[in-house]
Amino acid sequence: MGDPAIQIGHIHDDFRFPREVRDELIRTGRVIPHPAIPNSRTTASYRIQSAEDVAGALELCRMNYERKKQRSGESRIE
Repeated sequence: MGDPAIQIGHIHDDFRFPREVRDELIRTGRVIPHPAIPNSRTTASYRIQSAEDVAGALELCRMNYERKKQRSGESRIE
């Protein structure tokens, strides 16, 4: 195979959370400030570097889904 240091693409997840949730996720190391907009009050990134990281991304998606579902009072978000 070729040089493993050559990047052909990347995968990551970006999330928008209320500021206090975003700040806590950053403080605990679960997400990082968004590289393109590090001063955003709401946007954070989760880096997926291996198959083991996918569960963490899904957990953050679930957290955001449940938060929005609760806020909307609906059982389905479209």
